[in-house]
Amino acid sequence: MMGTSIMKITSTTKMFVTSTTRSTYMGGQFFMKKNKSSRVLRMAAGLLSITIASQFLLAPSIIEASTSVKEVKTTSSSNTVSSSTGKHVQDGQRTSPIQYTIDLKLDEKQMKLSGTQSVLFRNTTKDELSEVVFHTFADSYRSIDTQTSMFQTSNKEIAKEYPNKKPADFLGGIDIKRVTDKSGEGKLSFENKNQSLSVKLGKTLKPGEEVVMELDYTVDLPFGMQRLAYYKDLISAVHFYPVVAMYDEEKQDWSRLPYSKTLETDYFESSDYKVSLNVPENYKVSMPGKLQETAADNGRKVVTATADKTREFVFFASPNYKVKSKNVNGVNIEMYYFGDSKEKDAVAERYINQAAKAIDFFGKKFGAYPYQDFRIQETYVEGVAIEYTRVIQMGQISDHTVVEDDSVFIHEVAHQWFHAIIGNDSETEGFLDEGLTNFATSYFYEEQKDEMQGFNGMRMASAPSEKAIASNNDEAGDEAHPLYYERGRLAVYELYRKVGQPTFDRIMQEYYNRYALGNASIADWLQTIGDIAGKDIQEHMRKSLYEPNFDLSDAYKLTPEEEQHLTGLMMKSTYDQIFESNANLPQEVFARMYHRAYNGEPVTIVLSDGVSKKAMEQQKQLAEQIQTLMQMGGAEAKIVTERSLVKKQLEKELSKSHIIAIGSSRHNPVIQALKPGIQKGSKAIQLDWNKAMKQKDTSGVYMVKHPYHKDRLLMHIYWTSEQVNAKAWPTMMQTMMKTSNFSSDFYQWFQMNGQGKVTAQKFEVNPISKFFE
Repeated sequence: MMGTSIMKITSTTKMFVTSTTRSTYMGGQFFMKKNKSSRVLRMAAGLLSITIASQFLLAPSIIEASTSVKEVKTTSSSNTVSSSTGKHVQDGQRTSPIQYTIDLKLDEKQMKLSGTQSVLFRNTTKDELSEVVFHTFADSYRSIDTQTSMFQTSNKEIAKEYPNKKPADFLGGIDIKRVTDKSGEGKLSFENKNQSLSVKLGKTLKPGEEVVMELDYTVDLPFGMQRLAYYKDLISAVHFYPVVAMYDEEKQDWSRLPYSKTLETDYFESSDYKVSLNVPENYKVSMPGKLQETAADNGRKVVTATADKTREFVFFASPNYKVKSKNVNGVNIEMYYFGDSKEKDAVAERYINQAAKAIDFFGKKFGAYPYQDFRIQETYVEGVAIEYTRVIQMGQISDHTVVEDDSVFIHEVAHQWFHAIIGNDSETEGFLDEGLTNFATSYFYEEQKDEMQGFNGMRMASAPSEKAIASNNDEAGDEAHPLYYERGRLAVYELYRKVGQPTFDRIMQEYYNRYALGNASIADWLQTIGDIAGKDIQEHMRKSLYEPNFDLSDAYKLTPEEEQHLTGLMMKSTYDQIFESNANLPQEVFARMYHRAYNGEPVTIVLSDGVSKKAMEQQKQLAEQIQTLMQMGGAEAKIVTERSLVKKQLEKELSKSHIIAIGSSRHNPVIQALKPGIQKGSKAIQLDWNKAMKQKDTSGVYMVKHPYHKDRLLMHIYWTSEQVNAKAWPTMMQTMMKTSNFSSDFYQWFQMNGQGKVTAQKFEVNPISKFFE
């Protein structure tokens, strides 16, 4: 899972920050997945808890109602994709050992689901079974203490937005009313405890025998931002039904784990589903599989999904979804999204095309996409994106989204191979889906010749970790993201380089052939490597995964020159994305100075003269910090210290350059020379310039348009005393650098007193800033 626009921005920044600060990320695909964060932006994965300034520079989806049964729009007649190898699923054949038939009705006023669920379970183990255990992960919403932690920040903000909502409204759960043996044994006893439903069978189930159980239940949907929730005009239904748990033959017991608060607990058998959902007739519903709808009474309809060989079943429903679809190579790709603008329609079209391109690529490299449908949901989750079988959940999508740069989206598409098609135990072997998926994402972009998001960008994160990549979730702790996503894909990259692309592709195709639509382990992947590439390579990979301190071999690392070049590209790309996503911002915001510099526009730093030795030291320290950040993005500011040079260049070089003036307005030559224009420009940002410059023992920063050039900017970092006093100086410098950073709100000015406290400020809110607090 990962982390939308912020997912992409964070993904880019993670590579950069890792290479420069070697900082550790919290679990979650941040930006967002595994914190199937949305593997985001917090991906995923977890959100960055650091910023460049503070950590590096300053180290201190429309289905209309119908009167007759009809198939929802699709022109799919074959699920063939462009691959020479693959398995294919024909929905409705129902041959899996676990088969679900679920009838649901939504009470949209009370926000409840009523369900009757028939489950055919065939005992494929060697053991005789006296019970069948289901996960009831909907019960993870009964308490804040058991809910997924990655959504807690968002829900706190939602609580402020909806003050009439009580804490209890953010809770939910499943109530099991009755369990019956439809094979003739009548009612069955059960216990639903700690997100685990244990059903005692009427008689022992021998290997190869079947039982059909019927469960009646209701689900209370929590309000807010969760996998299972309702918010605004959207219902998100994930983990809403009892799902058969995995049986461990070695332990002769069922999995009874509750859902992880920080990562994922998604380990299921691929099963056959037929799910019917009764909703208001104006709702548009997205579910995996072949969709049909029938009219129902009282202005309602029933939408039915038939989805075989599907690992988990989810649905999303909204009266305001728009749906765009396209059939590519037999796969019907649909985008469910919000908004009426032509720009948003175009973005949806590009997402469909990008999905088709990725499905084709991964199909050729790993094995055919076996399903006839693939659906993309825009939802309200923040900072993450989440994968499910045939379905991915994104956050809110801007009209200005650069789809081709959205690596988090490609990450979630890749998860269709490494989670949906080939499953694994994400609690004990998180690397297996996340490491392979993250490598596959880089592999896709490498083939697109995207230098930043291909293999070079991946190699920016090369650094050893004291923990083993194959650590389970408990062992990985807060280091799950760097271990599974970053170290993991680097280990896969090392395999790719050692054996070469043709052999690597054969390994992955054989892995697919052996385990598609089933589950695999790291041992299974290693065995496949050994069978194709030899035992020496297999042993090398075993050590890479299971021994601590894995680092990419020196022969495969970036050179210093390559790293410097890539850092510049990443910085530029990050700022480009920020301003593309915030197209209506005023020109006069601090971060724009660096954005312009990274795009090749000239910047000149002008120091004050005739000042004390201490003031000059402070000026030079600020100039050095600014220059460092400029150079990280491949830019270089010119520094001017002589008043005579300012006078000489004012009508020429300085009139064409962005300017950063440092020091007192009384001593800085460029401020003195451009004072009338600066005073006029200050009114546009609602700053009383004369008053600000006269306040005692005050410092601050403001930005105006260059008086001599409408397309250039002037930033003034000032103080009104001879110098900034020692108490305020560290805070002044840190605040100045932080407010200029892409992760900050968009500042136009701030003032600070002699105690280092901000006393006045003006800024525009940056939607991603809260993820960096």
